[in-house]
Amino acid sequence: MADRSTALVSAQDYVAVVRSYADRVHDLLRRTGCPPDAAAEITQISAVELAGALANDPSRVSDLVGWWVDRALRLARRVAEQAPTTPGRARSQPTGVLAGTTDETELSATLDRLPTRERIAVLLRDAYDLPSTSVGVALSATEDVASATVTRGRLALAGAGAPVPDLGDHAARPAVTLGALGRLADGSLPSVQANSLRRHVATCAACSAIVAAATTGRRLAAGLPVLALSDEDRDELLAEVGKRAAGQLPSAEEIALAREEAARPRTMSAGMIAGSIALALALGVIVAYATRPSATPPAAGFGSSPGAAATSSPTPSGTPSHRPSASADRSPGPAPSTPPAGQGPATSGPPRPPTSSPRPNGPAAITISPTSGPNGTVVSVTGDGWSPNSPVTVSFIDHTGVTRSVSTVSADSNGAFTATVTATGDPGLLPSTCTVRATGSGRTASQRFNRTL
Repeated sequence: MADRSTALVSAQDYVAVVRSYADRVHDLLRRTGCPPDAAAEITQISAVELAGALANDPSRVSDLVGWWVDRALRLARRVAEQAPTTPGRARSQPTGVLAGTTDETELSATLDRLPTRERIAVLLRDAYDLPSTSVGVALSATEDVASATVTRGRLALAGAGAPVPDLGDHAARPAVTLGALGRLADGSLPSVQANSLRRHVATCAACSAIVAAATTGRRLAAGLPVLALSDEDRDELLAEVGKRAAGQLPSAEEIALAREEAARPRTMSAGMIAGSIALALALGVIVAYATRPSATPPAAGFGSSPGAAATSSPTPSGTPSHRPSASADRSPGPAPSTPPAGQGPATSGPPRPPTSSPRPNGPAAITISPTSGPNGTVVSVTGDGWSPNSPVTVSFIDHTGVTRSVSTVSADSNGAFTATVTATGDPGLLPSTCTVRATGSGRTASQRFNRTL
């Protein structure tokens, strides 16, 4: 097994995801024709395999729920290809707004008539409220292709078999796609693109009809009941998941310590460099002070250097008089040194201080504002201590470790930058603690963002 410190998701976050989505994964398997016993068993097996993937090869898991759903559906198809399972013990009854009503019966019948891929897409996006990115991972498709599949399923639910309107006359408008119209209907389209598309929809009857029908289909699917695991199956699943999490995944505290440890060599190296420069400057000052010429003139006599002290010469009356040397007329300072032969006299003056080297940047850091808010909150990120004129990538990462929003900027000549990211994530798991992280030139800094309802 890989080193626990390489995992990107903590044991607590993994267990929280399984606890939140276990019933929905089970319901999806049942709605795609999986027998009761097999559905409960596959839900548990695929959840355990998710822990192994996170521990051994986390780069494969771009989205936790999407990966889990994709694995569960693959196992269900394999079981169906082998042999039918025997009926098992009784399961719990479905719960939901339409559970047990005539509307639920009719809606489920319509849903069963959809192509399997569209049925799965509508259930994931609208009945279980998974984000478009998770639906794309579960369907092994791009986000736009997955959104188009969801929209076709919504239109079928709302129109009871009516054909999907033709968008062939929008060939000159590449932004007008079935997937984009579906995301406009559920509010998941980025604001800039949504504003532009909304203006087009206001003047286009065909696109307006698609958005209206997709909105109706989403509301219908949202009322579908979820067939939950039985209490016995759920307890067994959570017990096994908890055991796997403790044995294979690090705790949130271990991940935080590992990140601090990874950043520590860079911080200490910068400190050592700064200390070396400071020591060199101090030694330079000490050496310069120790080797400067003495300000006290030596006594006249053998070994005295000419001009270093006042000279004595007899006066005509025989009384010696003291005449100051030429150096005494100058401003105080160290005595000049004797120049080498063939050179002019040495100039006097105070010793030149050693040249100081520029200080290296301090540890990289960021601040964010605000520090909490709901989905859609624009978070302002200010950084300091980064490599001058270097690119910095700022990311908003939800509590499952999935990057939801990214912004790339360049630090200025002082190593500072300002950027923005958008708080985005799965509304089904709110509130939660997310991370705003900046990386660049081998430096990393993070701050917590509390996503609220």
